[in-house]
Amino acid sequence: MTLPSRPFDPAALHDHHEQYVAPCAANRPAGALLTKPVMTRQVDPALDLLVMVHPGSLIGPYEMFLEAVPDAMDARPAIAALAATWPGDTVMLLGDFTDQLAWRDTPGRLAVAEMSARLWERGSTLFAPAFAEDLADASGWIVRNMAAAARPRVVVTGIWADLSDGCVAEVAGSLRRYCKRVEIPDFTPCAR
Repeated sequence: MTLPSRPFDPAALHDHHEQYVAPCAANRPAGALLTKPVMTRQVDPALDLLVMVHPGSLIGPYEMFLEAVPDAMDARPAIAALAATWPGDTVMLLGDFTDQLAWRDTPGRLAVAEMSARLWERGSTLFAPAFAEDLADASGWIVRNMAAAARPRVVVTGIWADLSDGCVAEVAGSLRRYCKRVEIPDFTPCAR
């Protein structure tokens, strides 16, 4: 993968939606990696696992993509529907643009905001920005703490599924080294 790297910046944790600010700030990581568990729930390794990657980027950055590619289908309703009906455990990776989860003025934005709030309430949450070492570290945490390798199936969605530099593809690729079955739904957005 060709994702960039950067050192830990404590200020990055303060640019997020009000609901996520206090837990993120209280769980600031030490050292260079930004990946940090913010909230964890009890897990059942017998259930499938849904990994939602960077839902905040499904707002502004994704909307710019939709404007630039007029024939692109908006994947947010399908992603939100998958999360709403998910019968297993969930983990959400928060990153840049988490503050945009407060934007609820269009149907697509509302779907993502409500989906993220449900995932926050019922699943585990990590702060893992879009940088290669952070996503690899988050994937390792998912394997260790969410018992991903023991799961019948792991589904990774969110934004972006591009094989060369997509965050969803990076997480799915890391999980494939340990897990029996890792899937990326066809509706997961690709920028190319």
